[in-house]
Formats: sequence, structure tokens, C-alpha cells
Amino acid sequence: MRCGRKAQGSMEFLMTYGWALLVVLIAIGSLTFYFGTGSNFLANEGCYMSPGFFCGDFKADEGSVMVKVSNSLGRDLAEISFTHPSCTLGSDNPSLEDGRDTFLTVSECSFGVEGTYIDETFILNYSFLDSSLDHLSDFKVGAVIEGGSSQGMGGGGDSQGGNPGGPGTGYQPDSQTVLLLKFEETEGDIAYDSSSHGNDGSLTNGPTWETGYFGSAVKTDGQNDVIRIASDASLNFGNQIYPRTFTIEGWVKDVQDNRDGIMGKRDIAQDATGYSLGVQGGKLAIVIRDNLGEEIILFTDDNIIGSEWHHFVFVFDEENDRLYSFVDGVEQNTDAQIQGFIGDFSNNELFRIGKRRFYSTAVFDEIRISDFARYP
Repeated sequence: MRCGRKAQGSMEFLMTYGWALLVVLIAIGSLTFYFGTGSNFLANEGCYMSPGFFCGDFKADEGSVMVKVSNSLGRDLAEISFTHPSCTLGSDNPSLEDGRDTFLTVSECSFGVEGTYIDETFILNYSFLDSSLDHLSDFKVGAVIEGGSSQGMGGGGDSQGGNPGGPGTGYQPDSQTVLLLKFEETEGDIAYDSSSHGNDGSLTNGPTWETGYFGSAVKTDGQNDVIRIASDASLNFGNQIYPRTFTIEGWVKDVQDNRDGIMGKRDIAQDATGYSLGVQGGKLAIVIRDNLGEEIILFTDDNIIGSEWHHFVFVFDEENDRLYSFVDGVEQNTDAQIQGFIGDFSNNELFRIGKRRFYSTAVFDEIRISDFARYP
């Protein structure tokens, strides 16, 4: 009798709840179908790391892959980075304390076009602060490639990519980033460098925190405000062995015509050796002057004065004998030839934002310098 009651109870259960189980099975079958056929509408996206690491977020676009890595190994890392055979540039290699996280990006990748689904294995490289041994670990990313390139125009993929005043990733450091001031601190007198070179900026005489193109930004008042960065070999391109190549880029708005006061690594003397950016007649210009007095000046064609955000890029590409400039993704005047003309322009000066000879009024966001030719 007990067995009979059990069987009867089982049948009643199936008759009562069987429809619900059937719906669940159909749903699972549908998901398997979509994932299994590679449909990008319901693609199985995920980021999977080995024990001790956690992938908090990830993004793939046509030129790069970005991951947010958390360290839960119980030990501080001296450095951490990752690479992939399809990416020319590996990520930056910052230190990472236990319990903290960081963003890492590989770029110059060739995974496919927008909308393509990728399922790739990356190599994570790391070492502990208390050990000299290097370690390797695989991790996988499955993702649909988003439009644009996060290393080109600050994550937006177009000339005005992103959300002014709203959330956004902006630039992320890679192995050839030597300075990246994201200005996301929102308070205090230090703007921390997101590259591995420690080129932090000191806010001097009261620059103010403002709404940025991505998150927050810093404004200088044109009176005495300046952001000072100590002289470092990573920013001193003038005396490097040929080819000497570097890129200066960022976002600015509310710029006034303050001549040569935007930013640069030059003394305040009029004929100082080094490189700097300034504004004259509403046009942004780069000035490079060597220790023999030879000088290159390249103005943009477009006016950057006004309350709108403008994205600028200057590329000193000695290997290709050109000095290039871009405003809002549009190539500007590129008449400047540099090979065999400009000599040693190295110096021991600070890198200043908001001043050279003259102080500038402007709002600055996402200022990045790279030691290679990074075109938008």
C-alpha cells in the first residue's frame, strides 16, 4: 500500500508540475540552439580566469580587448599583463595589490569586424612582489565585437565617441602608454598616471575639478593654475636613437587663445629646447625646438576655441618623416618633414599642463602620451 501511495503521489506531482518542467526544458533547448549556432543576438558572452583571478568586466572591439582583472591570490603582484598572438600591442604591466582590481587592454588586434563573435584564449603574465619568478596563466573571453576602436578615440569609435559628463571608459593603458591622466579622482591635488611609469600630475595653485568628457576633468584658470609632472626618461623623446616616435593626444574644451600655454616639456624661456602644444589664432599647434635652435611648428586647420569638446592628436613619426595632426578624427595639415632636420630636443624640464611661457584657460580630460605612432 505504501508503494501504491508513492506511485500515485509521483503521478500527481508530474501531472501538476510537469508542464512547468516542460517549459524549462524547452527554454534550455532554445538557449542551447542560439548559443550552439553562434547567433550573436543571444551569444554566450563571458570571461573566464583561473582560480585566484576574477574577470569583473570585459569588452572587445575591432581593435582591442579590455578586461577588468581582480587579484584574489592573497599576495600582492609586482606586475600583471596579458597578450594575444593577434594583437600587436600587449597590455600595460602595472602592479596589483591583493584584493584590488585594474583594467588591462591589448590593442592593434585583428579579430574581425563589428558584430563578429570571438572565443579567444589570452595569456596572463604576472609575478609576485615577494618573488622573482614569472608566472603564466590562460584565460578565455567570448564576446561580440562592438563597433569602433577603444584605443582610437577614447572608446567611442567616432570623432565624438562617448558620453560627455557621463560614464565611459576613455583610454586604457597598454604597453606603449607612458602617460595617461584620466582625471577620475574628482578631488584632491594629485591626478594619478594610469600607465606603469608613475608620471602622476600635481595640481598646483588650485586647478578645479569639472565635468569631463568621460567622468571628470580638470580646469585651469589662465592665471596661475598648472598640472606639473616630474621630468622622466619616458617623456623625453628628443635624444632617443632613431626612429624617435611619439604621440600626444587628449580632450580639451573652453580653450582661450593663450598662445603656447596648453602643455609641454620645455622651459619657460622663449627659445627653450623641447616640445609643447599651444594655441594661436584659434588653431592648436605643436612646437618642437632642438638644442641648435632649429624649430618645427605645425598648426591645425580647424579652430578649437569654444565650449565644445575637441579631441586632438599629434604624431611625431620620424620613421615616416612626418609630423601629423588630427582634430576630432579629421587629419589636419601634414606638411612638416622631420627626418634629418630636427636634432636633439631632450631636456630635464617638467611636463606641464596649463602652462609653458603663458598660463592657459582650458578644461583637460584623458591626456595620453605614447612612445609610438598612435593614429586615430
